Amino acid sequence: EDWLDDDGQEAFVASRFVRTLLAYGADPSGISTESFTPLHLVAAYCPSDAIELARFLLAAGADIDAECNPADMSGTCALTWCITDTDTDTDELEGLVSDARCALATFLVEQGCDVAKADAGFTQANERNEFMGWGDDRTLATLFAQQSTPAGERLVDLITTALEEAGPERRQAAADAARQRFGEMVEQGLRFGNDDSDSDADY
Repeated sequence: EDWLDDDGQEAFVASRFVRTLLAYGADPSGISTESFTPLHLVAAYCPSDAIELARFLLAAGADIDAECNPADMSGTCALTWCITDTDTDTDELEGLVSDARCALATFLVEQGCDVAKADAGFTQANERNEFMGWGDDRTLATLFAQQSTPAGERLVDLITTALEEAGPERRQAAADAARQRFGEMVEQGLRFGNDDSDSDADY
């Protein structure tokens, strides 16, 4: 059961194993080579005990607003990872978000995650991928236009309220910061590609 996501498909979150590692002192915000944190993966796969596991990670010190280098159109924060279900075959965002994912996102918002930062990272990721030919210009607000379940509507209200409370200046600052981070990631990627080319030339 620990290996199933909210759709009943095989996932890569072994909840008991994660708890054991944390109990032995593992870093709850430890990152992968692509900067994903355990909370990102819980959000992405949404196992049956996702909220309990997220609460456990946060209690152990995980950064609820940690950002990663987006591999697709899901943005950079755990909040958008759990509410932007990406089709693994097409890399396109699916329409409706399951109630389980809405519940996890609601938990993250209620725990105080930075919605403006998450929205900016999501928007910038989609703008970046649109430029590369496989994204679009959607924001969190447009993403949830189709949500009609009680869980979805409640989450929409929470996100809308959080963005309104953040105010235009805070949202603009978050957007500017996201744009700068993405610019730095592109620059690092180009530098990494040049380094690989140099290394290949040595052989």
